[in-house]
Amino acid sequence: MASGHSLDAEDYSLYSSLGEEELIRMAVEQSLQEVCGGDGAPFQQLNAATATANPGLRRQPGSQGRRVVFSHGSQDQEGLFKPPTNKVSPWRSIPPPVQEQTGRLLDPVWEAVSADDGTALTRLRRSGAELRVTTPHGWMAVHEAAYHDKPCCLGILLQAHPDTVDARSKQNETPLYLAAYRGHVACVRILLAENATVDVCRHVKETPLYKACEINNSEVASLLIARRADVNYRNIYGNMPLHEATSKGNLELVKLLVAYGAKLQFKNKFGICPFFMAAQCGCLKVVRYLVSLGVDVNSEACDGTTVLFEAAKNGHADVVEFLLSQGADPNRPTKDGLLPIHVVAANGNEGIVEQLLMPVTDELQVRRSGISPLHLATKNGHSDVLELLLSSGGLDVNATLSMDRARLYEDCRSTPLYFAIINGDYRCAELLLEAGADPNIDLLNPLLVASRMHAYALVRLLLNHGANVNAYIPARPTAFPATIMVCLRDLRILKLVLERGADGGACFDCPFGSGEHPPLPEKLKPWEERWFNGPGNVLQFCEMMASSEINSWAGPIIDTILHFVANVRLCSRLKEQLDTFKEWTLVKDIAECPRPLAHLCRLQIRASVGTQRVLLLEKLPLPRPLLNYLRHKDNDSVAV
Repeated sequence: MASGHSLDAEDYSLYSSLGEEELIRMAVEQSLQEVCGGDGAPFQQLNAATATANPGLRRQPGSQGRRVVFSHGSQDQEGLFKPPTNKVSPWRSIPPPVQEQTGRLLDPVWEAVSADDGTALTRLRRSGAELRVTTPHGWMAVHEAAYHDKPCCLGILLQAHPDTVDARSKQNETPLYLAAYRGHVACVRILLAENATVDVCRHVKETPLYKACEINNSEVASLLIARRADVNYRNIYGNMPLHEATSKGNLELVKLLVAYGAKLQFKNKFGICPFFMAAQCGCLKVVRYLVSLGVDVNSEACDGTTVLFEAAKNGHADVVEFLLSQGADPNRPTKDGLLPIHVVAANGNEGIVEQLLMPVTDELQVRRSGISPLHLATKNGHSDVLELLLSSGGLDVNATLSMDRARLYEDCRSTPLYFAIINGDYRCAELLLEAGADPNIDLLNPLLVASRMHAYALVRLLLNHGANVNAYIPARPTAFPATIMVCLRDLRILKLVLERGADGGACFDCPFGSGEHPPLPEKLKPWEERWFNGPGNVLQFCEMMASSEINSWAGPIIDTILHFVANVRLCSRLKEQLDTFKEWTLVKDIAECPRPLAHLCRLQIRASVGTQRVLLLEKLPLPRPLLNYLRHKDNDSVAV
């Protein structure tokens, strides 16, 4: 063995089960014993001192004092110590083999390297200490010195063992790779002076030059390029050093790489070229330089994303302006059909939206995309961008989603207005309606959505702009307007829709009348079949009033509706509900008695005016008491 000790038969049988790495470690310990006089006392004293200072340390049975096991660490299969995970080296893939315990290091070679103590390391070298001990992760002292910027010790280690200049760890890292990754210029110079191989790469095919560009260290990169490092070496993703240099905006480094033959047109596995990276990161100086070299300003990635699209998406207004001036096409869609104006509208970038407004962006291309920038600005609540888009006059405020895009939503929404209502965004809804948005285009009327959300202000806004107050839900047919159904729990909104012309009389048109009604079925789960008993599976008003969710509100709801209808007859089921509480008998009396003549005249006048023109009553030159009478705000006090 390297220790110079001969092993008798008993020793051999004792250590025959040990692994090669542990045998090397024992050889180093025996070498140290020889340096200390052959009795091993200093090493034993170190172990003893360590164990005394730290009660968590214990001896391994049968080790004869040669191995130390740490209770707060772990062992591998050969019994070698592994440091605890909370003291891992900054180099995340390689824990350092040197572990401090009680202020001392377990190996004097690593201790000297850690302290960059050249004198101590030289002494160990002269004493015959092994300088090439390898950790389970494949690190040697030269790796440690290069990684932690210990140039003095690195030089001594390389003088002692020049063959370790390209020593590789299990992840294929060389000392040069580690020094370049950390940006240690002095160590890089020493390694290059010892003729280190410049293009040995890690297992992900990242060379020292690539790592130098990644950390934006021009000095290290220059040293490597001067030694003819491959400027076009590509990692597993197809990225070159030029990709990293352009993404960092380092114009001088980009020029250096190009001068030594870096290929501008090379794309990685995602179809991204260095020019694309520069635009993506907003590096205008680099973008200008690459354009001057003749790169394609309309370069595309694999998903059809253009350089202009990427710059716009990341909010680089100056890059977008320059690219447009150089002929970049703003009407090239991605594979999803989106244009640059779509992404900036979604992100709310007003400055870039102004640059891409019509006629820069082709309206026909917007229509072909199946979605308008108005949809995206509204969806994300960017009211300022929405106002800017609407003021340009080039976009259809009633643009609808294509069938493919509408299917992405369970409610099959289609207009920008629907996005504003579902978000509860009053400002965006107001802008769209004032610009001429039609509130009755969507399959599910936005008025129903606002009513279901108890958004009184939005309901009023929609009604003021002509929303259909008698809207129905195609997927859930009812015998009365769905507008009434969705706001039964909000009497304030119920009064508003009835005042604006909702057909409350339809609530009392029961096909069973005073006769016996079919029994109500048990409540079904949402995904099961509808349980409506009415003709053609149409939900009747009386059925809803008798349901467990609404029956406790039946009296006030019926009373509210009665104030907006003429003479009606209550069916037997509604009467049963009103008989539930003694206080509700008055409501039944109102329905059974003839309505006042003043009330009937008001209903006739409103019917003649029409639902869509009820709002215009305010503009008539009529006395205020008469206007209040026509708008149901007089409590039937006006006589005719």
